[in-house]
Amino acid sequence: MVTFREALRQPLIKVGLLMLFLALILSLIAMISYPGNYNTHGVLSPGNYALNTSFDEKYYVRNRTLIMHSENASVIIYHDRNLTSHVFSNDTFILKLYSIPQITVECGKVNYTYSMSGTRYPYSALSIPAFILMIVGSAFAMMGYIRFMGEIKGGGNEGA
Repeated sequence: MVTFREALRQPLIKVGLLMLFLALILSLIAMISYPGNYNTHGVLSPGNYALNTSFDEKYYVRNRTLIMHSENASVIIYHDRNLTSHVFSNDTFILKLYSIPQITVECGKVNYTYSMSGTRYPYSALSIPAFILMIVGSAFAMMGYIRFMGEIKGGGNEGA
């Protein structure tokens, strides 16, 4: 009967398992996340606006909410491949968004509040070396296992 300790005498199996363990650690580190929120507000005059921020570059944004209020204005909003137009007459317009909105204010002034929440994965780049270590470690462990089984079979024939 062959034990696991005897199999670990094969250097390729040791190196392969070590690489697989390191790949596991790196992939767990790559999954660390930090939540974040962003809020801004202001007044939009007639013209074209895109509400993109550095928050979009650093975070995976889950929720976006655009709240607009005006007494008398006309607005066209392009979001999520949809075109939405709204004519304000002293009312508030709320949109749940999934992409960066592009706003065209045709006339009047519009007060807006734009809020986002998301998650940041600062160590996600570690998933690439973890994947490479996983592939190479699996190959090394498999080659070591094949070599070890050959040694066992070869050793068994010599005794017969």
